[in-house]
Amino acid sequence: MSNGKTDEQLGADQVAQILVDCIPLSGGNGNEVSLSKVLQWYGFDDQHEIDVLNSWIIGDSDYGVLRYRFHLSGDALNFATPSTPLSDVANAIQNKATPMAPA
Repeated sequence: MSNGKTDEQLGADQVAQILVDCIPLSGGNGNEVSLSKVLQWYGFDDQHEIDVLNSWIIGDSDYGVLRYRFHLSGDALNFATPSTPLSDVANAIQNKATPMAPA
């Protein structure tokens, strides 16, 4: 079925889906998700807006990391600013998210 790596880390396709869903839900625009763009390109012009995005990614059980049964600490994405490339956010999600214990 799945290899051990998949169970220990979110897949790139899962991270991309989280971003595709969470960017507009948190107030960002509907621009096509491109990892080479910066957060400001999606309409995240200040830290408060980025914090809202981070809260969706971290805490939403339908669209964030929780839907894949992964956990991300509350400060995992605190480095993000309007000029942060989306690729840095995606890499942080993939590298810092940890699997939740089985239910």
